Amino acid sequence: MQSSNDEPIEKRIVNYKEYIDFFRNDANMQGIWLFVATLGCWGGVTHSVIRLAAMIILLFIFFYLINSNNKEKRPFQKIESEIESLITSQLEGDEKKARLYDLGQLSRYRKSVKNILKHSPILLACYTFYMISFIYFLHGILGGLKLG
Repeated sequence: MQSSNDEPIEKRIVNYKEYIDFFRNDANMQGIWLFVATLGCWGGVTHSVIRLAAMIILLFIFFYLINSNNKEKRPFQKIESEIESLITSQLEGDEKKARLYDLGQLSRYRKSVKNILKHSPILLACYTFYMISFIYFLHGILGGLKLG
């Protein structure tokens, strides 16, 4: 039989997992827009300095959009610390061990490279394309400068 303190903590852990999944899904969707906007910088802007400025602004917009869709503004680590604090202060014995184990599993899930690759491939591909484009644009600007 579970104590009455355990159920709200279990619910918080479940909500936290749902938030991680929501964040990854939303990041994938924003990655698509990053890709499309990066393509726009390739074709719509011809002057290299303006193109570089557009790429920098695009990155700021990307991070703004990811943060604006999140209802939870705290970092993952802070959420985990809060749940851990609740577990240690409100539970005892096997219930405490079980919830700490659940939270540890969720923390490993969040940090796992395998899970990031599995659940965020669109974001990773689009962000990689952005970074390659940014480096290419930067190289074009720096290559055009003649020093001395």
